[in-house]
Amino acid sequence: MKKKNEAFDEEKQDANECTCGDACECEECKCECDESCESQDFEALADEYLNLAKQVQADFDNYRKRNIEAVNQAKEDGKASVIVKILPCADIIDKAISMTKDPATLEGLKMVADKFQDVLSGLGVTKFESKGQMFDVNLHNAVTAIESDQPSGTIVDEYESGYRMGDKVIRFAQVIISK
Repeated sequence: MKKKNEAFDEEKQDANECTCGDACECEECKCECDESCESQDFEALADEYLNLAKQVQADFDNYRKRNIEAVNQAKEDGKASVIVKILPCADIIDKAISMTKDPATLEGLKMVADKFQDVLSGLGVTKFESKGQMFDVNLHNAVTAIESDQPSGTIVDEYESGYRMGDKVIRFAQVIISK
């Protein structure tokens, strides 16, 4: 029976050990060490964890905002990509209008062109005029230069129209400039 009590006393002593590893003797945990359990800086540790949690939360908020911005940019880029692929249809309609002699066919083509422009406008796309303007590398691609009585660098003719979506040029105008 004495052996059971000795084993019980050893377990009790192990349970009352302080965090420093010494046997406990203080009122709460009966610590014999020079430092009491209260001297440990639990508040500093709690503040450290709180600051870490705040930093992680701020990082996540920044990530979420960047992700939303990236998704919106991807949507705009996708929309612009599709619009650029259908712009040749507008060019063909414009060329058909300029070549048509029949008034009824001309009226029908103009209605199709107007509807197409309305759809593009609804998507934030606008066509910009180049003929008679000065050449601007931010808006135009020069296909060729010809002799003309107009000042050098003036756009004489437009081979293909240019389009913007908002402030961004999605298709540069293909132009012929004067020398």
